[in-house]
Amino acid sequence: MIKSDNLLNRFQDLIGRHPLMSLMLIAGILRLLAVIFAKGYMASDDHFLVIEIADGWLNGINRWSVGKPPQRSILYPYSVTAIMWLLKQISVTKPDMVMYVVRFVHALWSMTLIPILYYGVKRFADEKTAFTAGLMGAVFFVMPFMSVRNLVEFVGLPVILAGTLLADMNLKSEERRNSLWLFSGMLLGFAFIIRYQNCTFALGGFIYLLFRREWRGALFFAAGAVSLVILEAVIDVLSYGKLYLPYINLLKYQSEHVNAFVTNPFYVHFGTVLLGFIPPFSLLFIWWAVKGAKKMPVTFWGAFAFLFVHSLIPQKQERFILPILPAVMALGMTGYYYSKLKGKAVTKWFWRWFWAVNTILLIITTFNYSQKARVESMIKLGAIEDARNIVVINTEHPMNPPSYYLGREADITTIYDWDAFYSFADSLENIPMRNINIEPLYFVVYTHKPLNHYLFKMTERFHPLEKIEHIKPSLVDALLHFMNPEHNHSKEAYIFRWEGR
Repeated sequence: MIKSDNLLNRFQDLIGRHPLMSLMLIAGILRLLAVIFAKGYMASDDHFLVIEIADGWLNGINRWSVGKPPQRSILYPYSVTAIMWLLKQISVTKPDMVMYVVRFVHALWSMTLIPILYYGVKRFADEKTAFTAGLMGAVFFVMPFMSVRNLVEFVGLPVILAGTLLADMNLKSEERRNSLWLFSGMLLGFAFIIRYQNCTFALGGFIYLLFRREWRGALFFAAGAVSLVILEAVIDVLSYGKLYLPYINLLKYQSEHVNAFVTNPFYVHFGTVLLGFIPPFSLLFIWWAVKGAKKMPVTFWGAFAFLFVHSLIPQKQERFILPILPAVMALGMTGYYYSKLKGKAVTKWFWRWFWAVNTILLIITTFNYSQKARVESMIKLGAIEDARNIVVINTEHPMNPPSYYLGREADITTIYDWDAFYSFADSLENIPMRNINIEPLYFVVYTHKPLNHYLFKMTERFHPLEKIEHIKPSLVDALLHFMNPEHNHSKEAYIFRWEGR
């Protein structure tokens, strides 16, 4: 007991003497755990629009915007390709090992958010409040997990917050510097290059500066942002040989497919923010964030513009509004510092509730292997030498298999409905003579119904089937399926081998 007390005292002393280093240590440990355990990918964009693209370029295959004009900046996939290329130079090519490094690099990049939060809030509040803001950035339950994802929604977080906070600091200083207006605009322009929808942060800040009649500040702020838009155009020309303007293509595509994806009412994103910061604490914290607008107006109106515009668009997924999380943290903690409820018993109770629930969620998410069945099925097949003819049965919740994790080329046939399955079986039967030495077929079944539902149809045409592997879902995938089995499929995978007739 004495030893544990001494350890706690030493840690408290470390925090007192080196608060930022302590925050970086906490954030680093959690993100390292996510690097090791939070494998896989969260959404199709996380893998197919980044990893498969980068791997294809390395192998001379262009999978980028095949058959349609580009709708995203090519810069972020370029950066992932550079990581993979460097690893290839030292003979690190095994997909699982490559992804450990890719996640680690993303984790390092996300660590820059901690000092930005800490120093940004410290500029408007005190040391203790700044430390708590940095702690939220370090241990908020989605942060470690999302920090190692390949999602453009999360990659831009540090530059977004740095850009808006820098503008707020300059606005509040006695001697406003044009160079800082320019640099803050450039940071938000860089966020635009990462994800075009981030332009709303710069737009919200620019409108606020105009409203305040900060004409010179607005001019230099806009010039900084526009300079990065021009850089994006240069990248287009160097990459494609002509000016494509992918953001125009994106607007056109989204307008034509506005109801093709997940659609929800206007208020859903606002509700997501309230739910994310853990009710009932979130009600108080969002109120503090609104009060924080007095000290951080550019950050507030930039985040509000982002949230408002995304709420107008029918397509709504939770990950789309990830970019406002650090802004809400900075605003909320600043508003808390000036709140009359600060230090009250009820406020302390709300904080204890938040940290308790957040800790439980943090443990679950940090160790979550997302899309485990899809990823592990490819890794398992990649380890089988003769697994070169693969049939993926994916008749519910169709999604392409993450073939990158095979680590080699293979003939993959993906079956999205049973008519296609029977057509595939017929195509094999119509071969006049099958070579007795032909390599076996490997079936991967992504289930949503009981396994017998699939086996009944499969064994009609392919018998006997040898069961090779059963891959169970991750804890989070299993929980999501349990809570809403109709819309969240079981995310299990079965691998079968068929030797032929």
